[in-house]
Amino acid sequence: MEAKVEIVSTETIKPSTPTPDHLRDFKLSFFDQLILDQLYIPILLCYPHHDIKNAFGETSDYFSVISQKLKTSLSQTLTIYYPYCGTTVKDNISIECNDTGVVFIESKVHANLSDILKNPLLGEMVRDFLPFDPYNFDEPEVNLAIQLNQFSCGGIALGVSFNHKIGDAITVGYFLKAWSLIARGQGSDVVVPQMETANLYFPQRNKESANLRDIITKKEELVTKRFTFSGTNLSRLRDKLSSSSKNLSRVEAVSALIWKAALEAAIATSKEQKIRASKVCHIVGIRPRMVPPLPDVTRGNTYVHSLSPSLELKGDVGLHDFAEMTRKAVRSIDADYVSRLKGDGILKALEELKAPTEEGVPIYTFSGVSRSKYYESDFGWGKPTWVGTVARRPLKNAILLLPTRDSEGAEAWVTLSKVDMVEFERNPELLHYVSLDS
Repeated sequence: MEAKVEIVSTETIKPSTPTPDHLRDFKLSFFDQLILDQLYIPILLCYPHHDIKNAFGETSDYFSVISQKLKTSLSQTLTIYYPYCGTTVKDNISIECNDTGVVFIESKVHANLSDILKNPLLGEMVRDFLPFDPYNFDEPEVNLAIQLNQFSCGGIALGVSFNHKIGDAITVGYFLKAWSLIARGQGSDVVVPQMETANLYFPQRNKESANLRDIITKKEELVTKRFTFSGTNLSRLRDKLSSSSKNLSRVEAVSALIWKAALEAAIATSKEQKIRASKVCHIVGIRPRMVPPLPDVTRGNTYVHSLSPSLELKGDVGLHDFAEMTRKAVRSIDADYVSRLKGDGILKALEELKAPTEEGVPIYTFSGVSRSKYYESDFGWGKPTWVGTVARRPLKNAILLLPTRDSEGAEAWVTLSKVDMVEFERNPELLHYVSLDS
């Protein structure tokens, strides 16, 4: 199946109030500086026709009403998230907040939204519902772009691409929350973001950022597939592991399961190189781990990579071993660790992550957005029925964990080599917990 996307209009939305002169040169924090150039957070919010019909009745021109409401509220939101409507990053130091605005595209999709929701990876079509391909390096550098898609059935999907330099998944979630509150006429409930707080704790340094183009895997053909775990299945998995790893979180449990299955797939397909060990890397947010904790509305990239020691593949290595190693990696990022990141301690932490890649020791990297609350993005016609991302990701052995709509389950977007994926998706232990509709 192919979904033909017809671009109807393209315009620029500027903030309703000009950015004051003293805010125009926006300094990046050190964590912002570490983010790769041209790295974007692509989000797709899907809203079915029946919810829109309930909100607007039989109005035939509801799409134009939705479009205008989104544009007006976006303009107002950009006054408090002003870096998003600026121009590109200058020498990895600052953003010029000159109110250039953000691109707003409208399109018609000659397909039904239900077809996409049944299988969002069909033909990598999700990419067509975003304003641009986040992994096409020939695309213009922007800080924010939006595409409003109208489907033949009457449903809509809002595709949004955020420059990762400006903020992480939590920042994106609070931007969407502010935008949706303003769209519903509840602007007084918006919690104004703390734009400079992260810069105070982690001031910038002389640091050149790397380009995503330089680190993507070029030799192997990669495949990304989605695997869904219901809340019930995650509870069963946690119960199974509870005896060996007390108080294991759902994220830790599902990470251990995926890590083990992916490693077993790599072992099965390995020909010349023997795999003797493996490591897991978790991206861990530090806002709640600071003393005192930073509020979620703190703008910026406030997370670190936690790399585990090697899990040696000797003797009887079971799922509980993967779970325990995952737990240690995640929980090593505690208040004491975060306190050591201040000053030059952060440089030492970065050096530890730069350990040379060991032959026969693959690393699996997990990131998640469980606290981002994307499913609360109600612009006046209900919450999204599904939140997804682009179906093609260029980093090998990378796993993105997204919450399900009920917040109890998880979606895992797993990127492996094509040969590894064949083995991975038929792993019996994995399939025991994957939902049938995955």
